[in-house]
Amino acid sequence: MNPFFHDFTPDDAIALADLSRHLYELREARKSLLAQAQCPDAEALLAAIEAGTLPDTAREAHCVVLAIEAEMVEVRTAMQAALAQAKLGDPEWS
Repeated sequence: MNPFFHDFTPDDAIALADLSRHLYELREARKSLLAQAQCPDAEALLAAIEAGTLPDTAREAHCVVLAIEAEMVEVRTAMQAALAQAKLGDPEWS
């Protein structure tokens, strides 16, 4: 089996590695915020705030988690576009 980046140009491989690292950092930041609030996801965090289990000041954390999730979608989309561009015309990837 070939290494994943075998058919990529060095620039494409670096760009994909950078996007992958950014996605990892976003995922870890989200995980940390949710762990601090002891909630599994953004919906549970908001529910805890609305139920009064968490203080209203936790709304800022909820907003940050939602912003992180939105950025994660953007990074995933960029990764898909980069992969499609890098592999365009490669019969193994069609």
